[in-house]
Amino acid sequence: VEPEPFDRWAASPRLERAWFRPTGRFAFALVRSDTFALGVYEGDERVSFEGFDSDVKEAHSKGGFSQGRFERRREGQIDDHVKRAREVLDDLDDVDRTIVVGERSVLGDVRDLADHTDVTDATGRPEAALDDAFRDFWTTRVYAI
Repeated sequence: VEPEPFDRWAASPRLERAWFRPTGRFAFALVRSDTFALGVYEGDERVSFEGFDSDVKEAHSKGGFSQGRFERRREGQIDDHVKRAREVLDDLDDVDRTIVVGERSVLGDVRDLADHTDVTDATGRPEAALDDAFRDFWTTRVYAI
């Protein structure tokens, strides 16, 4: 979560906790083409969870008309999954902000419902994937020179 631009001279760097750690009441969601998970957090404590998997066909190795039909079916399944995820995100209330992470291929479809977005490779069942994505999002590398 990037800070607002600022200019300030001081004897030490300005590193506010809110830039690196979860604060306030917020929604954190993971959206993948086949997995959706949403947690509402107060600070770093999750107070609610909702998640689901969708049956999305895996890759097709054949060619020709069969592959085209397969790809159209797969794209339709992904569209249905993302539509369902959008409905859940759209119903959110009583949160300060919404953070959505996930696959680059579907993040664009939910970006308008989020205050912050980021790409993650978290996988697995919805609750475990959400925990992994949450940890990944709030991990910061600090480089000292």
